[in-house]
Amino acid sequence: MTGKITTAILRTKLYKPRVSKHHLHRQQLTARLDRWVPRPLTLVSAPAGYGKSTLLSDWLKISDLPSAWISLDENDNDFYTFLSYLLAAVQTLFPSAVENTKTLLSAPHFPPMATIAHSLINELDQIEQSFIVVLDDYHTINDKTVHGFISEILQHPPESLHLVLSSRLDPPFGLARFRARRQMGEIRIQDLRFSIKEISTFLEKEIGKPIDNTTIAALDKKIEGWVTGLRLATLSLRNRLDLNRVITDLPVDNRYLADYLRSEVLANLPDETQSYLFATAILNRFCASLCDAVCITQSGSLECQMGGINFLEWLKTSELFVVPLDEHGKWFRYHHLFQQLLLRRLKKQLTKEKISLFYNQASQWCADTGLIDEAIHYALAGGHTLAAAKIVEQTRHIPLNEDRWDVLKNRLDLLPHEIIQQRPGLLMARAWVLNFQFALSAVPPLIDKITALDCEDIKEDIQLEIDLFKGMFLFWEGEGESSMKLFGHILEQIPAADSILKNEVTVYFGPASQMAGQGEAIMKIYQNRLYAETLEGTYTIRLQISLVFILILAGDLIKASDKARQFKEMSKRLNNQFAQAWSHYLLGIIHYHLYHRKIAIHHFAKAIENRYLLDGNANIDSYAGLILSYQASHQPEKAIQTMKQMMVFARENINSDHMHLARSIQARLWLLQGELETAVQWQETTDFSSDTGIMFLWLDVPRITQCRVLVQEGSKAGLCKAGEKLKEYLAFNQETRNTPQMIEVLLFLAMVSQKQGQISEAVTFLDRAVTLAVPGNYICAFITHLTDIADLLKNLSLQGAAEEFTRRILADFDPYETIDDKNKSDLDPWEINQNLDNPLSRREFEVLSHIARGLNNKSVADKLYIAPETVKKHSINIYRKFDVHNRQQAVLKAYELNLFKPGS
Repeated sequence: MTGKITTAILRTKLYKPRVSKHHLHRQQLTARLDRWVPRPLTLVSAPAGYGKSTLLSDWLKISDLPSAWISLDENDNDFYTFLSYLLAAVQTLFPSAVENTKTLLSAPHFPPMATIAHSLINELDQIEQSFIVVLDDYHTINDKTVHGFISEILQHPPESLHLVLSSRLDPPFGLARFRARRQMGEIRIQDLRFSIKEISTFLEKEIGKPIDNTTIAALDKKIEGWVTGLRLATLSLRNRLDLNRVITDLPVDNRYLADYLRSEVLANLPDETQSYLFATAILNRFCASLCDAVCITQSGSLECQMGGINFLEWLKTSELFVVPLDEHGKWFRYHHLFQQLLLRRLKKQLTKEKISLFYNQASQWCADTGLIDEAIHYALAGGHTLAAAKIVEQTRHIPLNEDRWDVLKNRLDLLPHEIIQQRPGLLMARAWVLNFQFALSAVPPLIDKITALDCEDIKEDIQLEIDLFKGMFLFWEGEGESSMKLFGHILEQIPAADSILKNEVTVYFGPASQMAGQGEAIMKIYQNRLYAETLEGTYTIRLQISLVFILILAGDLIKASDKARQFKEMSKRLNNQFAQAWSHYLLGIIHYHLYHRKIAIHHFAKAIENRYLLDGNANIDSYAGLILSYQASHQPEKAIQTMKQMMVFARENINSDHMHLARSIQARLWLLQGELETAVQWQETTDFSSDTGIMFLWLDVPRITQCRVLVQEGSKAGLCKAGEKLKEYLAFNQETRNTPQMIEVLLFLAMVSQKQGQISEAVTFLDRAVTLAVPGNYICAFITHLTDIADLLKNLSLQGAAEEFTRRILADFDPYETIDDKNKSDLDPWEINQNLDNPLSRREFEVLSHIARGLNNKSVADKLYIAPETVKKHSINIYRKFDVHNRQQAVLKAYELNLFKPGS
């Protein structure tokens, strides 16, 4: 996923409220806010109407620091939504910041809160400039995860961040410890109350003449510095000249605000204006055309004919409780207290059916203008559940085409389960979400449900999507040819504009063609398409992944390594975390099979750092690769520690497939560390019928691990059972052309035959394994089981079969030598070079090797048949890539990187 967070964000929620020209600047409070900026937190806490938002907006307007603003509401009571807005707010200031955390929004399985908090803390800490983030109306948040997240951020605050919470209530996390550590500042109701002097100044500005001290004192006694009370007084004076009478009638708090506003403000407005106010009260934000869409109805339910433009002009000059949301004067919202008053009046004045009509018209306008999330919200708020469902259904491909399946998931979660079960488009949307979460086992029941529905809504595009998922099921069941034919049929039928369907089919078409024996042809198609497509989208990334998969399955590790390195370079260039995670996983797999243990450890560790971005079993498989590589490198303690981390991750995801695979890897480690009895107990108590992707690319397949245990246990019955299963798995892998698994299965069949005394058959199985392994240099499986197959290999070598390959294994790889003796000799220098951040070209590598032997430029040129000037250019490139200044430093750097050894 590319991690874009544009679809569901209302940009106007990120605008700071504009300060009225009549606003009274409160210098003492803004100075206090300035002093607290070095602290992690400032809390502005007071009831409604005390000017919290106005104070903060005025302060930020004059502050020298960059600042971001989020206007929170009840719709943000979800950690995912809250995080989306927080990241979007930070990126209004620093567009390239928080990219890693943003990518986690598109992770197949949303990471735990603590993981996201730590990611964000680290990224915010990299921002050198101090900045402010205001979370306005924080009291609307009651989600415990959000509160825990903010608390976690404040426990380990980034030095650059100053967080401001504006709220009617104190947040429900431990403020006492922040006070004790002097890590927060506080502004309370007593600070926000206007002083007598401020009341006098405010009224003079509003009324245009001085007010006597006695009247000011009376007003102060009545409102006790309540800012909204002052606003009400000035509004009332437009209709009554007697200030003393106004003071007498003012409410003492907002419990009586509604009655006062109705009698003193609304009652004096024309009916048409009141109608416009009441109708637009349903809107969380509004512009002129949206007001018209809601108010001007054919039903005549309200006489709202003044027009949205005139209404907004009137609002701007009326000084009512309205908040501008952007610098262009297009979008506005009502002050929350005022909106609540208008809604109450609307409900008393009109029936539910007529109010529902306003919501429906707002929903239609938002849907027509592309504001999909607001359209869904208004439809649901007005009780139009079916209309909301249709909006989700009709727009389901939009977030998918934008790499935002997570947005589609959130929209589906708003709808009742019953209505989803009745509509094919919604069921298909759910299938897409599950597909991107790689919860494939949950998809078939949905497809069955869609095909069983007796309705006319199943159109051609739905049928093509049904065929796509059926093709996926066939693929994962190992039916390569059937799935390939179905995918080919779909590609011929797909409309040109349906990019998500085309992309998904193409990604699967390649591996299915490999299974069907047409891998070479499909690789050419993939190559051509990769050259033709842009390198920005998830589709191209997944196409690259698919291409490397095909090469590994075909047994061509050399080409796979080249493509995986290109993929890694591309992902780094694009700064795409999803692609980087997958490139490291694929390179880990390749170097694991090549038995480049140190390099494999590096890549698997990098993949695990981004494990939440890996779907399917790739995250657990990365743990498997790291565990097995540590064990092969004589680091059993690290293998055990990594295994414990893997089990925590598997439990955290509450994924039965992951836990099943994790326990299999655990059993495999037990075998490698000599705990045979524990592994046997696992084998005897595990249900292997639930394996998914049984013979795919994964380094560990539970059913094969079951056979590992049976072979190691070595009983006659166990060997017989293992032999039968392994022959079944061999046939499956031959049919699906899975080279790595065929090599593994053949090796175990050789061991079974050897233990059963059938040496000739054992050598035959081993010969077949070697024949498959030689072209791609699949070394690891042979080294891992060298103690079991050494005699068979010697026998095979004497027969002259793959003599060089078998001798290399027997001569160069001793499983009993220590890591200190071996940690460098198993690494291919060219592979090490290719995995550097800035690798040398092949020619630069050759030049450096001759320089290391002490040759001058002319001698190097003679050796390589190039000009001395060319040698000089290559040398300069080497110095730049190694960040050195001369030959001696370059050679020392090469030794340090293990590119070659002294004296070589």
